[in-house]
Amino acid sequence: MPAARGRQRRSRDKRPSSVKSEREELLTLLREDSVHGRSEPLAEGAPGPGRTDLPSVTLTTRGAELAGRCLLRLLEPFEGRQLVAVNPSAMPLLQACVMLSRGQYRGLLVHPEVSRSPVSIEGRLDPTEPVVLVGELLSDGIEEAALIARLAQNGLWVEGGVYLARMGYVGAASRLRVQGVPTVTLFELDELHSERAGPEAFGPGPQPPEGFAQARVPEGLQPVELVRRAIAEAVRTRKLLRPPRRVAGQFTAAGGLWIRVRPRDAADSTGVEHGFWHFPGEKAPALPVALTRAGWLAGTFLERMGAEPLAALEQSTVSVRFCSALEPCELGQLDPERYGVVVRSRERPDAVGEAPPRMPGITNAWQQFEHARTQSAQLLPEEPFLLYRYKLQEASESATSAPVREAPRARAAPAKSAVPKSPAAGASRLIPSLCKFLLRHLGSTARYEPLTDTTHAGLDTARLAHQAWTLARAHRKLGPAQLGDGARTLLTALTSDLVVDEAEHVWIRADEGPSISQVAFTLLTQLELGEDMATAKALASTLWSRIGPHGRLGCLLNPTADDEACQDSMPGQALLALARAAEARVHPVDEVKLAQAWRYYRHRFRYRHHWDQVPWLTQAAAAWWRVDRDAERAHLAFEVCDWALGYQSEKTGAFLNDHQPDTPGATTTLYLEALAASAGLASSLKDRARNKRYLEASARAVAFLDSLVLQESDVKGLPNARQALGGVRMSRERGEVQVDFVQHALSALLGLAR
Repeated sequence: MPAARGRQRRSRDKRPSSVKSEREELLTLLREDSVHGRSEPLAEGAPGPGRTDLPSVTLTTRGAELAGRCLLRLLEPFEGRQLVAVNPSAMPLLQACVMLSRGQYRGLLVHPEVSRSPVSIEGRLDPTEPVVLVGELLSDGIEEAALIARLAQNGLWVEGGVYLARMGYVGAASRLRVQGVPTVTLFELDELHSERAGPEAFGPGPQPPEGFAQARVPEGLQPVELVRRAIAEAVRTRKLLRPPRRVAGQFTAAGGLWIRVRPRDAADSTGVEHGFWHFPGEKAPALPVALTRAGWLAGTFLERMGAEPLAALEQSTVSVRFCSALEPCELGQLDPERYGVVVRSRERPDAVGEAPPRMPGITNAWQQFEHARTQSAQLLPEEPFLLYRYKLQEASESATSAPVREAPRARAAPAKSAVPKSPAAGASRLIPSLCKFLLRHLGSTARYEPLTDTTHAGLDTARLAHQAWTLARAHRKLGPAQLGDGARTLLTALTSDLVVDEAEHVWIRADEGPSISQVAFTLLTQLELGEDMATAKALASTLWSRIGPHGRLGCLLNPTADDEACQDSMPGQALLALARAAEARVHPVDEVKLAQAWRYYRHRFRYRHHWDQVPWLTQAAAAWWRVDRDAERAHLAFEVCDWALGYQSEKTGAFLNDHQPDTPGATTTLYLEALAASAGLASSLKDRARNKRYLEASARAVAFLDSLVLQESDVKGLPNARQALGGVRMSRERGEVQVDFVQHALSALLGLAR
């Protein structure tokens, strides 16, 4: 056959290239070639019925290319450029990522412990850079746990992992998240085995049959009467009652509808309760339709519970809860007197829990949220969630004549705290009494009980050093000599008997054992007072020496006692002290160690939140911004502060969390420190909107703090009013004063005062 004349055109590759189309093509390949169904005859040694053989796709040219491209997108949020395959089956995925990245990533080969290889890890290993795991299927997490431990033994830190598929969130994914190792997956395993159905119109569970029962109901029935008839029809015929066009009353169920059938002679019984939610973006049906379908659901479950469901229905009362449209919100926007709350898992959409308004035993928004999250939805620790609030209407039957009634409206919220015009005004008024309290309790006092005038000694060395720094700051800002004298007295006690380790680094002697916390606060005190710069330089050198190759700080002189609890507060304290030392030119900056530390603790905050991080990371970031003007410092300070603000109550100004058992209380002083530092940073950056937001939040927090500080009006009748003045009660219900929270309150207010 003669050759075609002229230049031959190269055929265009018509395969899809967009993100969505590449994922869809890969999904099609996996469904066609890797999933083995029950009816398919399998060769000996091949995956069993219902099993997934991912290598049958990832070991092909096109399958490896598609998987590599998709996984590269999942890798983008991670900073690490070293990839490690979780097991041999993941090696094709790792190779594809490395080849398609054009030099951006490189792989490491980790030999199993049983291997005879003289080295455990091969490749261009960089111990200062984090590692990202690449896996095929995330299942039980056993391989991941062993691999992470093996890498840690070789000085490597695992930043996270990317996977082709996972077997749900419960199990390995949830355990790794608690450990601060986030995982990102392309597919859920059930997505490979079947076409995913869309969300059911009325939530998970039984769906009403097609068509309606022959019975008809009159228009304008009361909602509870319509529901009762729908339940009875479901029990008699198992069919859906034909809904009317309208019902009596002004009700809305845009956010959901729940009905309860409860025996009249068992008031303590919860009875049968069923219904459904309508989340934002979902279309809610007309109210009569929703009522009849909810009635069908209740009838279905009532039938399962007893031999004579119609008789049980006759002996029960019916009530209906109507939920307004679900409004996405922050925890601080909850008010258990006005709103119900719905919590929904981001990882498991079917995991949904709620707590209605005015629940018995619920006294604040945190308790309401925790009931919905842990008891109702049963979310796992650190499981990400969506939060909604709604307003509630209720209608129910009387136990005798069965009239319809609406629930009373929510009681009026108590008056809000008197918020000062600016946080500076409130701060300036409270500062003198806090200073006097600390001077009266200078030194070893840990707790004070105003009701019995009982002083408890035992303030640990780190808190003693923090007290010295707080008084030194107050002296520098306010001037009274007594404050400076108090700080010097404590500083002398701290530095009179220093400890020198084998590497000739200087530590503060402490009964509880030397830590970087004691070193950091002692250094900060010296810098505030401008005294003994030689010792200050030695202490700064100690802190720099504790930054490891991947940025994690060793917190205790005794490494065997160092645990994860130290990692949330102490590193931020050390970084704050090092920033002040750099600002005072006491010690040179180690730029490499500094970058590694910020990377490590930024990642830790994002994937392993803890409230101890909030005050120290923000203050450290703001202090380092003053040193090097690095925008990343400001971004982190604002990120931490913005996260915390989601938990500040709009109603009281307090922060709601699990940082103290009787929340809200004195821990609000810690987050007020973060607000003060971030407001100052925003002002320096001329970010007026952010500065205004932080100052307004600070004013609300100061108003709440004002209610905790013991003042003249609070101490009448106490056995020793003078000794109690200026103390910060642990909460509005608990009168005990812990001295370190007085220190934090003063520290925060010093940052806000003019």
